[in-house]
Amino acid sequence: MTTLIAGCGDLGFNVAKRLLAHHEPVIGLRRNPPVSNTDSLEGLTWLAADLRDPATLVSLSNIAQHITQVVYCTTPDQRTPEQYRASYLVGLQNLTAALGTDDLGSVPLGRKALFGHYTRRWVFVSSTAVYGASSDEWVDEASPTLPEGFNGKILLEAEQFLIQHHQNSVSMRLSGIYGPGRNLIAQRIKQGLVSAPVEPPHYTNRIHIDDGARAIEHILSLPKPDCVYVVTDQCPLPMHVIYNHIASKLGALPVPQGPKLVGMASKRLSSQRLVDSGFKHLWPDARQGYDELLKT
Repeated sequence: MTTLIAGCGDLGFNVAKRLLAHHEPVIGLRRNPPVSNTDSLEGLTWLAADLRDPATLVSLSNIAQHITQVVYCTTPDQRTPEQYRASYLVGLQNLTAALGTDDLGSVPLGRKALFGHYTRRWVFVSSTAVYGASSDEWVDEASPTLPEGFNGKILLEAEQFLIQHHQNSVSMRLSGIYGPGRNLIAQRIKQGLVSAPVEPPHYTNRIHIDDGARAIEHILSLPKPDCVYVVTDQCPLPMHVIYNHIASKLGALPVPQGPKLVGMASKRLSSQRLVDSGFKHLWPDARQGYDELLKT
């Protein structure tokens, strides 16, 4: 079983390490792979390609028959509609054309991707931005997807493309990722540059990057996963609670009270479906995760 990780950045590299630990072949696709072995992993094959440029994906047709799983986890260069569409939707379309589709009626996208009685599995790393605004209620996989921002709209369009063209596919909607190298909020709190509303509280949701990678590995291991999972920790927290917890660990002043946030959804995300599938969080509460992160 060979896994192609398309967009093998921080999260994808974390997934690759876990798959390689089980001696599973992994191909990491990115525009600029590491040039030094010290920056790579033993057993990880790098492929230099740009998902936005079909010409760079031609070589995939030669190895497509060996790729049984795809993890699509790209990141746009900039937070603009053009970059989001290029990275998520156009890139997914180009990769589908290069590897093959499960939709027999979609001739332009290439051959049908079957391995005997097994259909290639695709895992698409999406975002909880597809849910749009909320009023502190609990949100799960059954909640309506009514994104207001361009990011959520484009991600939802990419999810729909995935369902139409790949029978054995899963969209994993991750909340805000934190972890090593992703602690900008801690720096801003230490510098006294943030505030947070208190009444009404503004709920935030997070997932440690290690748990995000472990969740992807877990879904790949399931024989019959659901088609959508919310990937977040088990403890949504009001913004002022998590910010003040971080401030106390840093020895910084308490975060001042701020106005109600405009354009940012306050919702409590549930990962119960993921937990019911057998997944166990290492960091079920972001306060524990930040405690460990701030030790380094």
